Amino acid sequence: MGFFDAVRVPPSPPPDYRLPEWLAPPENIEPGKVYVDLILASTEAVELSIVLLKVFPTGISFELKSAGCVSEHPLFAGPPLFDGGLGFGVLFSDGTAAIAHARAPRRPLLQRPGAPVLRIVSGSGGGGRCTTQFWLWPLPTSGPLEFVCEWAREGIPETRSRIDATDIKAAAARARELWRDDRQLPPSEDDIVI
Repeated sequence: MGFFDAVRVPPSPPPDYRLPEWLAPPENIEPGKVYVDLILASTEAVELSIVLLKVFPTGISFELKSAGCVSEHPLFAGPPLFDGGLGFGVLFSDGTAAIAHARAPRRPLLQRPGAPVLRIVSGSGGGGRCTTQFWLWPLPTSGPLEFVCEWAREGIPETRSRIDATDIKAAAARARELWRDDRQLPPSEDDIVI
């Protein structure tokens, strides 16, 4: 018997369903890209920035980078805005908004949301730098798209940084389908594993 025989098992088959577009980007799409190099806020101790938007036909994937977060990840350290913690959100030109960690109205997971969604997908950090991966659904309407942050504990008042959604719309048109995905939504919420 070899050393690795006990763990030499075939990989699990991929799920036979696709996630709803408001939960995650489509797996079969190579996104268009928009380089923004956007500094949202900067103090002597910390800086928040976004460099790249990965644009899909259904939404945007991007990373919020935090330099100077030495003790804890700013978005995983507890409720945002509580005791001066980091608040982060996006404002669409039509006045609708999506806020990370906001309590959404209770609804079934598979029911299409009536408002934009800003979902934290993952996060990592170390050495004074932290990264938070977000999924923003849907694509913004034409006009400006504002990224809004506030981090009182770090001396950052409510700050807004604006970009034009024209480049985002153009990037969505450049997104390419890599393979056809005819999978349906899961039959029930109990089937979703994320």
